[in-house]
Amino acid sequence: MDDRNPGDPPDPCPPGEELDAAIRQAFLALDDFIVHESARIVLGLTKEEYATLQAGGEWDTSKDAERPKLPRAKAYDALSYPYAGSYRSLGVALTGDLRAVHGRRVPAPTSNSSQKYTYEATALTADQNASNASEAALLTAAHPDEPDLLKNSRVVGWGCSRAFGDGSMKWPLPVQHQLREKYFGDRVRKEVKTPPYFTAEPVITRWEGKEGQGKVEKGDFVVFGSDGLWECLENEEVIGLVGWWLEERGVRERVKEEKKKGVGRELMLPPVFKSSRQTFDDDSNNDTDDMDGAPPTPVKLHISRRPSSSSSASTTQKTKIPSDLPVIYPPTFKDSTTQHKLWRAEKKFVCEDENIAAHLVRNALGGADQDLREAITGMDVGRCRRFRDDISVVVVFFD
Repeated sequence: MDDRNPGDPPDPCPPGEELDAAIRQAFLALDDFIVHESARIVLGLTKEEYATLQAGGEWDTSKDAERPKLPRAKAYDALSYPYAGSYRSLGVALTGDLRAVHGRRVPAPTSNSSQKYTYEATALTADQNASNASEAALLTAAHPDEPDLLKNSRVVGWGCSRAFGDGSMKWPLPVQHQLREKYFGDRVRKEVKTPPYFTAEPVITRWEGKEGQGKVEKGDFVVFGSDGLWECLENEEVIGLVGWWLEERGVRERVKEEKKKGVGRELMLPPVFKSSRQTFDDDSNNDTDDMDGAPPTPVKLHISRRPSSSSSASTTQKTKIPSDLPVIYPPTFKDSTTQHKLWRAEKKFVCEDENIAAHLVRNALGGADQDLREAITGMDVGRCRRFRDDISVVVVFFD
């Protein structure tokens, strides 16, 4: 009898290959339900009849379907991070427009005498788009007779190469034509010739660490963010911003390192808040009551139109530019983000949020430039999409 508590990992942990296979199967099964099962129900077909239609065969058009709601052609992303605590092993499974970046506090280079410690950034995922050579090669091999397949560095006009849902990029043309003709489906795009173009199969990578150690250490952290974050900030800037936040608000702890003499390595751990539920608002004093046992809720990042007395003091605090952040930039570093160029603004950062995700979002959307930040976040829904993408951020700290 398995006496594990709910949520506890199995002991021993299954081999990595079995975990990867289970994750792939789960991703693909969910996508098949979203894309094909929903279309089959709308069309009122049995599984055998739907398979025949997919292959271009005939089907009984006289039977009446239940006409439930037509499945939406929207694309969805997912990023999973299976972590085996006993092995300190971290894997990342990605489908869609997301990115995961690992951060670690390390001794600063000897050439930098102003600080003892800095942070290093390591990308755990590769962007799934037409600019990814591996993704481009797979798509070109699957659709060899489509010269416009990757036109303008987009996959048939779309930014990503993998996604959940988005039936218009996956349904066979006979299915799309039937949905269009009988159930008010979308017009079949002329660029779509030989679907499917997208897959929901995740790309699974494992944290290798330096010299292939592959161990997650206490004090490490990983930032998971949607593409809206990475269009504003480079990997190193995000990790440097987390590092700055930790240096300002974190808890220092020294641990002994195996096989090494001396005082040990100094860690900077995230602060522990008295409440698991907090809302950070520029117009409030951020006082919250204890909510022991209550689940955490999403953080609301509200940008004040009129600075209050409590927030006006923070606007005079120190700011940083990218080169000031405590992070190691590679010798070949080049800022390839697009949004600040679009806004015609320089990057200037502040550290004034108690919540780390709010800290990253604030600095992605203007940072120290309050006027810019208010302009970007104050636009109506129809207009703001031209100037910023949606941003979702999760930061995981490892104990």
